[in-house]
Amino acid sequence: SALSVFRKSSWLMSSIFCVLVVFLSSCSVTKKLPVGESLYVGAKVKVVADSGIAKTEIKNVETLLTDFVKPKPNSKILGFPYKVWFYYLFGEPKGEKGFKSFFRKRFGEPPILASKSVTAANAKQIGFLLNNEGYFRSFASGELSEKNRKSKAIYTITLHQRYFIDSINIAPQDTAILGKAYNGKNQISFLKTGSPYRFELISGERARIDNVLKRRGYYYFQPDFILVEADSSIGNHKVNLTLKIKPSTSQVNRKVYRIRDVHVLANYGEIVLGDTVNEKGSEVIFEGIKVNDKTDTFKPKIFAQAIGFRRGVRYSNNIQDISLSRLINLNGNFKFVKNTFNLVPRSDSALLDVYYYLTPLKAKSILFDINASTKSNNFTGTNLSLAWVNKNIFGGAESLNIKGTIGFDFQVGGVSSTLGAVNSTKYSIEAVLTIPRFVIPFYKINPATNQALPKTNIGVGYEVISRGGLYDLTSLRATMGYAWKQNNNLEHSFTPISVNLVKSENITEDFINDIARSDNPGILTQILDNKLILSSAYTIAYTETPKPNSKHQFSFTGGIEVAGNLGSLLKLPIAL
Repeated sequence: SALSVFRKSSWLMSSIFCVLVVFLSSCSVTKKLPVGESLYVGAKVKVVADSGIAKTEIKNVETLLTDFVKPKPNSKILGFPYKVWFYYLFGEPKGEKGFKSFFRKRFGEPPILASKSVTAANAKQIGFLLNNEGYFRSFASGELSEKNRKSKAIYTITLHQRYFIDSINIAPQDTAILGKAYNGKNQISFLKTGSPYRFELISGERARIDNVLKRRGYYYFQPDFILVEADSSIGNHKVNLTLKIKPSTSQVNRKVYRIRDVHVLANYGEIVLGDTVNEKGSEVIFEGIKVNDKTDTFKPKIFAQAIGFRRGVRYSNNIQDISLSRLINLNGNFKFVKNTFNLVPRSDSALLDVYYYLTPLKAKSILFDINASTKSNNFTGTNLSLAWVNKNIFGGAESLNIKGTIGFDFQVGGVSSTLGAVNSTKYSIEAVLTIPRFVIPFYKINPATNQALPKTNIGVGYEVISRGGLYDLTSLRATMGYAWKQNNNLEHSFTPISVNLVKSENITEDFINDIARSDNPGILTQILDNKLILSSAYTIAYTETPKPNSKHQFSFTGGIEVAGNLGSLLKLPIAL
């Protein structure tokens, strides 16, 4: 039977595979190794732990250290390092080119050789890792176990009990500065009492404190200025943590800085950071921002809307990030956006001058696009489109995109109508104006919020579809909507009004007769009726911030549109 043949075939393949493995194993790769060297085949971790440590914790430490030690051994199949065998199969290549070199690079893998120095270095690093994880005074030793020119690294771990955080304090002399990282809203510390001591969390806490202080004006502060002292003398495997600022930290690094002048160089070309404004004559001051635009390409107001800093405002890295993000996303007007902060040259100064260097892109461009498609309804066709784009049409970074399209669809099968195959032609032209602000008189942009400037999108379009000489359908559309990015994760889109005027023309008698004979003659009414359709829509999109080493990312997009029964209230038949 077919089943018995399949079983015999499977048994035969398994036998051949086993014979092949035995043959390859007999051709030991160790004979090809350099004299005095042995092949590294992996590591084994032995933990000698204190009696108070649970077995599950010991197992976790073994897994952690097994993954930690380097290097990883060569790839294997059933214990045989086949890639190393391929590496030596045809001997040493004579050069970088040729079959031997290609085969070795493509299929082979150089042998990982055992090394006493690497084993000793791993043992030292294991000791550092254990102490950083709170297993104070734990250490490791390593040795190589060799047999038949194959070596395994054996690491013996002396593991003492882990320490936990008992209290977190700030040195009294540094409370005025470091206390700001714990007294504000939404301050979530990496360090928590009762948690295991971990150096990784301490490093994260130093970075968090630095970020909070940067938002509060400490421009020259750095995470390295923070010391975290761990006192493990209190007993019961607990530590008290004390945060303090290094005594060597200068007064320049301890100051809160404010903004003096804001400069924008709007046509800087290939920028060189550190340069300052050198053409005062062409500088215009708008809402406290000094704009240097030698070609008068941009209206100063767009920089006032994008940049959050003003004279006298306290420095904040949050405002800095938002300002850069807005300038970068200003309808793609700038190729480079960079900036510097310069300390005002005065002995007791706590003031900064900020410079934004902007390199514009060409405002005007022409885009041509061609595509072909095949559809499930037996239509195939092509579309040609030509677009003209001006990214700064009115000088305020307003983008105008005018696009014309011509398309053809041909019915290549599935003809069921008495009219035969139906071919169609589509002509359309549309224009979209994107304004980098809300066109709402009562709305004012808050310079401290929103990663990107909000956008107002105004669009108009006209389209004609000719269905094989049976009828023509024209559509005139107009929309006005808003799009804004609340933060890095959340985006909104709101179209309060969309108008679509649909009109049918040139309906032939043959088409009317064909519809009348069909199973759904009501479709004729839908085509013949001229309509004015009004609608509104709102969409929200959320994208989760990627987590380190995570393979998954959550995103959500949802919305609501006036349609169906609600939409029919605004669907008006008209006579044209």
